[in-house]
Amino acid sequence: MGIALPMEVTKTAPPHDLWAVAAYFNPSGFRRRLANYRTFRSRLDVPLATVELSFGKPFELSAGDADILIQIRDGDVMWQKERLLNLAVAALPADCTKVAILDCDLVFGSPDWAQRTSAALDEVPLLQPFSHAYRTPPGWTADGLADPGDYVLHAAAWLIESGMTVDDALRGIGNDIGCAHGLAWAARRELLAEHGLYDASIVGGGDTCLFRAAYGYMGLVVERFRLDRPHARHYRDWAEPFYAAVGGKVGYAAGHLYHLWHGSVDDRRYMERHETLAGFAFHPREDVALSDSGAWRWNTAKDDMHRYLQSYFGSRNEDG
Repeated sequence: MGIALPMEVTKTAPPHDLWAVAAYFNPSGFRRRLANYRTFRSRLDVPLATVELSFGKPFELSAGDADILIQIRDGDVMWQKERLLNLAVAALPADCTKVAILDCDLVFGSPDWAQRTSAALDEVPLLQPFSHAYRTPPGWTADGLADPGDYVLHAAAWLIESGMTVDDALRGIGNDIGCAHGLAWAARRELLAEHGLYDASIVGGGDTCLFRAAYGYMGLVVERFRLDRPHARHYRDWAEPFYAAVGGKVGYAAGHLYHLWHGSVDDRRYMERHETLAGFAFHPREDVALSDSGAWRWNTAKDDMHRYLQSYFGSRNEDG
């Protein structure tokens, strides 16, 4: 279901009911992550709650980097984004009823994206707050928001509204059909308060877990991520109630989004990482537990798996 609001742009104050949340963790110390975060923050015109997780090093963010900044330690090196985002949502003020869930390396090209997003969330419980997203090349800057080229992805609901079937949009492998699974989502706070984000994808892919659960395609996650029976049951225990709440009513808010460069996409090994994790028989109910800070920590002695996660982040080569 596409919620495409009129394209006339009028610069107005941000909606009072919408906050953004972000997660920041940098286990390999890439310079690009902090630089991109600062660009993201400087261009964001809605209140922001960020949770930063540090792995035994000084925190990289400071008080001005978010309206609510929560800094925690006591977590192990694994993909912690959705875990931290759930903590950020819990910290939002009571008058926040709508939440933009953002990667902290994005710039919105539409000055009224927040107004469009807030209005669309009156119609649907979940949406992507863009219709077109560009992967920017190295050296691109946000000054002037120039078109970076042909690296364009589209919100799923925009593709479906434009004539693609839901099945084709959901079954595309990776982004081979130009369908964006992640980058940015927005939801009614009540949806997140009830279900949270699926936060046990410890090599990444949490956006895909959300994206496909929202449309009821949980079996694709099980298949593509090579989940064994206990892992699949853990995912379905979250995904089935989430789908019941969303029921495929997923929208978009028309506008452009720019994804700031942080290394080659090939270095992220989107599918290979799940195949490797499957080889360790990762079971979320056993292998991870919540630390006192609310971050994930290891709960079993699968040292090879722990070393793989440590090496995976360094191999992403985000500084180029």
